Amino acid sequence: MYVRKIIMKFFLILFFFVSPLYASITDTPQELIIPQNETYVLIGSHSYTNQIKIDGILYIGGYNGSAESGRLDLISPSINISSTGKILADGRGYEGGPGKGITGWKGSGGGYGGVGGKGESVLGGGIYGSIVEPLELGSGGGASASGDLKGGAGGGLIKLEVGNILRVDGEISANGIGGKCSSWYPCGASGSGGSVYIVTNKLEGVGTISANGGYQSIEVGGGGGGRIMINAANSTDFTGEFKAHGGTSGNSASYGGAGTIYFTIQNKLIIDNSNITGADTPFLDGQYNFSEIIISSKASVTISSGVNLECNSLKITDYGKITSAGSILITSAIIGGEVYINSSNFNANVIEVVDKGILYLNNSTIANDVNIYSGGVITHNGNVDKFDLKVANNLDIKQGGKIIADGRGYGSNSGPGKGLEGVRQGSGGGYGGKGGKGDNNVLGGEVYGSIAEPLELGSGGGKGRYSNIRGGAGGGLIKLEVGNILRVNGAISSNGVGGNCNSFGSCNGAGGSGGSMYIVTNNLEGNGTIAVNGGQTIGEGGGGGGGRIGIFYNTKQFNGNILSLGGGGSSLGEKGTVLENGEIKSISPISATASIAIAQAAETIGSERYLTETLQMEKISAQSMITTGTLNGTFNFNEFEIIKIKTGNFQETGIIKAKWQADLNGVNYGGELKGIVFNKESKTYIKGTFSDEINGVAEGEMDGVNLRFKLNFNRLGTQIMSGKLYLTGTVNQPITVKEYPQVELKLIQKNIKGNMTGYMFYAGHVNAVFTYIKFGEGSDIYKDKGIFIASYETSRGNAQGWSYAKEIIPGVTTLEGFIDNPSYGHMRGALNENMSPQNLLINIERLDAGLSPETDLSVILTGPGTASPGGILSYSIQMNNDGLKAVENMSIIAIAPQHTGFISASGNYAYYDVARWIDGKYASTPFIKWGLSVIEPKSKIELNYQVKVRIGVAGPHEPLKGNVYIVPKTIADDIFAGFKLYP
Repeated sequence: MYVRKIIMKFFLILFFFVSPLYASITDTPQELIIPQNETYVLIGSHSYTNQIKIDGILYIGGYNGSAESGRLDLISPSINISSTGKILADGRGYEGGPGKGITGWKGSGGGYGGVGGKGESVLGGGIYGSIVEPLELGSGGGASASGDLKGGAGGGLIKLEVGNILRVDGEISANGIGGKCSSWYPCGASGSGGSVYIVTNKLEGVGTISANGGYQSIEVGGGGGGRIMINAANSTDFTGEFKAHGGTSGNSASYGGAGTIYFTIQNKLIIDNSNITGADTPFLDGQYNFSEIIISSKASVTISSGVNLECNSLKITDYGKITSAGSILITSAIIGGEVYINSSNFNANVIEVVDKGILYLNNSTIANDVNIYSGGVITHNGNVDKFDLKVANNLDIKQGGKIIADGRGYGSNSGPGKGLEGVRQGSGGGYGGKGGKGDNNVLGGEVYGSIAEPLELGSGGGKGRYSNIRGGAGGGLIKLEVGNILRVNGAISSNGVGGNCNSFGSCNGAGGSGGSMYIVTNNLEGNGTIAVNGGQTIGEGGGGGGGRIGIFYNTKQFNGNILSLGGGGSSLGEKGTVLENGEIKSISPISATASIAIAQAAETIGSERYLTETLQMEKISAQSMITTGTLNGTFNFNEFEIIKIKTGNFQETGIIKAKWQADLNGVNYGGELKGIVFNKESKTYIKGTFSDEINGVAEGEMDGVNLRFKLNFNRLGTQIMSGKLYLTGTVNQPITVKEYPQVELKLIQKNIKGNMTGYMFYAGHVNAVFTYIKFGEGSDIYKDKGIFIASYETSRGNAQGWSYAKEIIPGVTTLEGFIDNPSYGHMRGALNENMSPQNLLINIERLDAGLSPETDLSVILTGPGTASPGGILSYSIQMNNDGLKAVENMSIIAIAPQHTGFISASGNYAYYDVARWIDGKYASTPFIKWGLSVIEPKSKIELNYQVKVRIGVAGPHEPLKGNVYIVPKTIADDIFAGFKLYP
């Protein structure tokens, strides 16, 4: 009845005021005919048994709150819209609505399929509705707050259900419209496009079908695009246009986002913004599955973490853009625009990056094949260290194609190896090599990180203070794992960049260091370039140090260049490191004061054999562990996996992997724990390393549900900062337990000898005896992981080492763990069993690099616990200074066991026969004192003494107990001032 009233009212208006030809409009149950130059209004649902022919204009009545207003559903066997014909629902949708724009001095546009353009300090309206079943009205734009001018309404809904042929030579339109304007105040913002919903057997014609956002010449928000759905068995004869772009405004920053165009039969989605750089087109959270997606003409699509998208073919062209934090599974991707991958759930069978295409990998990505053509680029955002591309088959970088992370590392004056600020010229950033000096001998940035497994960002150059000119950024991180062929005829680079210049041509900012490149492939081919060079400043700042390259391959037919050069400047940066299959190909000399040390050692003797044992995996968690020490807060361990050998000679030994998050002094950190575990006296002991946002080594123990860790770290975030953390808490009982029976284990036991250079307290010969157990067939995802335990004899003393091991290509294993003496060190390395003799690389990074020099004294006494009367006892004393500072004028005092008499001692000693009150009476006890004029840092002193058990005093097997102390010489002299001194 409501529909008929509107039609009758419109009839009367036409009859008396508009057209004497009203009788030519036909609206019967059989047909609707609107002649040229005639207009007609309908709302609601209308069905015709014969045809609909439109040569004039059919308007949809505007939304007024009723269920049918703003909407039109036409049902007919045939609809013909001639070149002069139009079905219009422009501005017939909501004035408000679920995607309404926001009121402001300059309001924002309404949203529907795309987000509305922003206003002045107000965001555009959001999206809603269905891509595949668009049956919503568009939303209105925001009003002008000062002028109280209404925003434009959104587009309405046009739904056409055609049994045979829909021919469109004219126009079907559900656009949003601009807001109300006046001569004194800004206009109201524009409404979003509405919906066009078409179901037909055949679509033909040359016209236009649109659901665009509204536009306005004033600087208010443009409307977001609407939604179009075409369900046509045959649409090849339609050569017209589909449009659902965002609306423009007087401010390009306020354009609306693209809407959606969906073809049901083809299961194809098109998002096209007609070369308008506007707001985003998000996907609502949920599951999507398309055969084809085309994102083009500056459309900007966002995929949130709540979206799961599957697609056979993804095409991004003509400056289209997609930003994903969700889950995407693609058969084929052709990238000719921008793609940002910000989550770890992007999997593709084939990725092709073509001219003008840029793929930003800001997290791990998996593909079967990747081809990068001339003009195509794969990179990552600045200051992101999650680039991890795994290619199961081939990665082909053609001439002119690039994987590039130049300047994507830490910015000016930042990073662990940051360059320093100079009065005029800063110093270069360091990483694999030191940065070049700045003016007044301002030192270049320091060396840090792993040679064997380089996975850190390069550091920025120092700025020139006088002109406030920023240094260049360091190189980024590129990690590639290629199952078959990596062919490089283009370039892979992670170079630092040069310092900045000011408007007067002064270029005194220093260069950033080169970044990281970690490559594992079966075959390396091509004649291109692989580089992590330091940034070269064109002014007088220091050049950046070279970065780090680690390449592992089975075969090599690569004839190009592999470079890690220092950057040029007033002072050259040092070259960085290049490691191929565990062999050092390029490295700068390492000074005795460096924070790292390097050993290249070769096998002398060894054996290999295979065992068959059972493995057991336990998953546990530990939440809200209390943290004290240098920082206070809490630690949470998630994905905590312990994989132990459960049978045989090595039972209860295994590896550990865990993800962790921490809140320390109000700052959040995250990363990974890797290490080994072993059982002793009913406790599980953990020796491991922390990496990512905290870099250090950890020792822990698990006693029942109680878990304790001591963590020594040398980097916190981007700062070189040594410290200790103590973690205490409880673990959940195993969440998951799984056994792997009949697992093949490879056992390697060898002796390796070589020399270590670099940090003075590690320098000298090294003799390592190690046991390496690798998990083989039957161990599921833990295959090729394993345990590496070593005893090291060095010029500074003996050390134990524990490492998590991972075979990355057959015969080549990387190691990560730590050495405990003569000073804790974060150890990374590589074992190459394919060389003859076999080769072990050890790279130790100091954990005390950020500490001010202090002493760290300890003294240990060893000797027998019992003896019979008349027996001679020998005691050994080892004094250690594990600190960074020498100490002077100290004394060691040894108190011999009771009932003994002094015989002899080593070194420059004196002894005293002191009467001590023991068991209710005085007893004679030898005291031995050594004076030490200086105890050097990182040194040890070994002493000994001998005593004889007095006959008739001590009974057989009576417990004997001695003590030893280290005290300042002045205190020792005061203690013994009244006692008789024996020479």
